[in-house]
Amino acid sequence: MTEAPKGETQDKVWMPKFVLWFRATEHKENENVVRARAGLINLVAVSVVYLQSISYVQGGDVDWSGLGPALRPLMWVMLSEFAVSSLFGLAVSPIGMLATFISSHILHQEPLWKPARPKRFAWFLGMCMVGSCICFSHLIDDNHIKKPLIVGFASVCTMLTYLEASCGVCVGCWLFGTFYKCMYKDTVATASC
Repeated sequence: MTEAPKGETQDKVWMPKFVLWFRATEHKENENVVRARAGLINLVAVSVVYLQSISYVQGGDVDWSGLGPALRPLMWVMLSEFAVSSLFGLAVSPIGMLATFISSHILHQEPLWKPARPKRFAWFLGMCMVGSCICFSHLIDDNHIKKPLIVGFASVCTMLTYLEASCGVCVGCWLFGTFYKCMYKDTVATASC
């Protein structure tokens, strides 16, 4: 592995750190792990879009209506994944640990350290999106309203995770940088990844 970021030993880099995205911190995240995690989350989002679309259309002789409620546990798992990673980082989130293993031990990629605040803000926004899907699935009874909303939110999540995994473009990080520049016009420090 390469050197740890300035002022941190190799052991301290992989420790979970409780940091809220709106608090200043010097914590860094490995960009290669972040992109691998985005690819894994993209697989989950694509499956949600696919299964919700099938259960909405319900064509043929097969009754697909049971797929909608079957996705609720998956949405809860994704909500907890985004909550854990936005509060503690990728060192303790289950998909983050899998992405770390893939990036470090299977692909043998060198760590590329980036600021954690914008990433955690983006993960907080992802948590809000998944939380909205859970609220839609529990509070709205009409399937003609509920399913298109969930498919729409999952499609946006698919697009955003695809951009992060394949192109390295983090829209949540861009939003964080834009808000940061608007709020703190006089500061010299950059807030984007």
